[in-house]
Amino acid sequence: MFLGDERLIPCTPLAIMTILDYEKMRCQGKDVLIVNHSNVVGKPLAALFLNRNATVAVCHVFTKDIKKYSLNADILVTAVGKPKLITRDHIKENAVVIDVGITETPNGVCVM
Repeated sequence: MFLGDERLIPCTPLAIMTILDYEKMRCQGKDVLIVNHSNVVGKPLAALFLNRNATVAVCHVFTKDIKKYSLNADILVTAVGKPKLITRDHIKENAVVIDVGITETPNGVCVM
């Protein structure tokens, strides 16, 4: 993927890009924040966005000030197992948000 070869893509990053393609969301020139740095989601997804000429930042649960990055994002993708890590005040107006993280809590399933 880092060489532009996208024949073998993990399913979650592929699903995210498929959603954006379906919605006719152009990535070129967009500021993208990915909140996940795993080998299966975050890193491959970053490569896919870079292949589409987006500017990409990658954060994770150990990033000190995620809000500093998220408020600049035109596209925000979260894929973390920590509920409430991203809240409404982290998201700029008109940003596209895709949340693929899920956590089971004593109160039920929690997303974002």
